[in-house]
Amino acid sequence: MKDFEKSIKIDYRDVDRFTDIRFDSLLQMLGTVSMYHTVSIGFEPDYMDELGLMWVLRQWKVRLEETRYYARDLKFLTFAVFDKGVCSYRYYSISDDTGKVVGTAVAQWLVIDLEKRRMARIPESIADSYIGKDRSLNDSQKAIFDSIDTEALRRRKDVTWTSEKVIEIRFGEIDPNGHVNNVKYVEWAMETLKTPLDESFLIENHPLELTIVYKKEKMPLGHIVSKACLTGQDSYHEILDEDGTLLSIIEMTWRQRDLQ
Repeated sequence: MKDFEKSIKIDYRDVDRFTDIRFDSLLQMLGTVSMYHTVSIGFEPDYMDELGLMWVLRQWKVRLEETRYYARDLKFLTFAVFDKGVCSYRYYSISDDTGKVVGTAVAQWLVIDLEKRRMARIPESIADSYIGKDRSLNDSQKAIFDSIDTEALRRRKDVTWTSEKVIEIRFGEIDPNGHVNNVKYVEWAMETLKTPLDESFLIENHPLELTIVYKKEKMPLGHIVSKACLTGQDSYHEILDEDGTLLSIIEMTWRQRDLQ
């Protein structure tokens, strides 16, 4: 199975006030590594457009062991597994500058037929280009594959919300696909855990695990409603459009910061 590696130095913009890595920045890095992988095997970034198809991100699952990496290099290894021609799971391992594996992630992608506006099968030629001649996983790939549960996060019933916030869509949040970039949903979820007068939870805690499912894209203008249910060190979030349409569901697991 083909894989791809890239190192990225963690910049000032990628960390919060305590120099813990921001999860929205981490998702952006994972996406960037995927793009470089695509280019490395000979595809242009917009290669699916020429086929009348489009990749659609369905779900992220990300887990970190530590978060203090400012001005250090993180190495990302990624490979793609294709499931029955209808979706792709892109797996990642994240290693620090000592070679220690400090995180894992998986993204589920679907393909949409742009003309018919419905799901389509992934062309075999595309899958073969990512997989290579050897379709089996090597030992390190299998360890990553086995460590991550890809089961879809489901919407909870009868949730008692602990906070809710209306957030206006900003011009700069719209990406080249014409809708809000997928990393912004993490920021919206976290914003609901603070108020104008109290940000103590975010000061005292930092997320280590994130699961996010995308249900529908948010188009320009208007606003979203971000809801949160905080229970101990776990939070559950829903992001809704102004008309009440569910856009995303998110779960995060938090750990108390070391503020020494």
